[in-house]
Amino acid sequence: MIHFNYLIQNMPGITVIMIDTGRNEEWFGIAKQSVLDQLYPLKLINAEKNEWAEQIELLIYPNRDKKLSIGACWNKLVKKAKYDHIFILDDDDKIVPMMLFNLMFQLQTLRLDEKNKDIIGVTPYVTFMSKHEGQTYHKISHTYTSGLAEKEWLIKIPFREDAKKHVDMRWDDDILKQNKYIALQRWNAGYMYRQHTDMVSGQNMHMRYINDDLNRIIDIDIPYVSEGK
Repeated sequence: MIHFNYLIQNMPGITVIMIDTGRNEEWFGIAKQSVLDQLYPLKLINAEKNEWAEQIELLIYPNRDKKLSIGACWNKLVKKAKYDHIFILDDDDKIVPMMLFNLMFQLQTLRLDEKNKDIIGVTPYVTFMSKHEGQTYHKISHTYTSGLAEKEWLIKIPFREDAKKHVDMRWDDDILKQNKYIALQRWNAGYMYRQHTDMVSGQNMHMRYINDDLNRIIDIDIPYVSEGK
């Protein structure tokens, strides 16, 4: 039986890293706020004074001039991270308030079993999102994002700084060569991912939205909308 209270009380801190690319101010603000809105256990640092500390750190690397590659920016942020677990968030996406808690709780639960000792992180499926005529559309996808990973292994196996695309996927490949694994949550834990112009899976998707009465789901085919990308 899992001791739920013990896991909650001993939940490790998480550092979220982002790159400010300057591509969309509104989306960047939404992404940043979604980190600040996370619901996550505080850490008791002084019982006598009843002092508690937040356990979500947000680090942002300014790269609007594109002087550094994605991998180089991430590597710099990983080295600065205060906590031993890192979560990467693109500057145009967002996460729901329980996202980081869900991932960390899943990871800590997996670690209760010795057979999972080579699992160094966990990642969820994502939900694609797009706007069309003022309505936000969503599609549950079996695509997964970079997720939550141990800082130790992000230091040992850094991101490839010469790669222009799929930097996190190439890191996954490098990790597998070390016989380490990122566990996949086979449900959507709340990562909202904006469609990109170079994603085949993101074009002409069969999307769905919730009608105004919040009880009826409407399925509709809509053309791909790049939203300024």
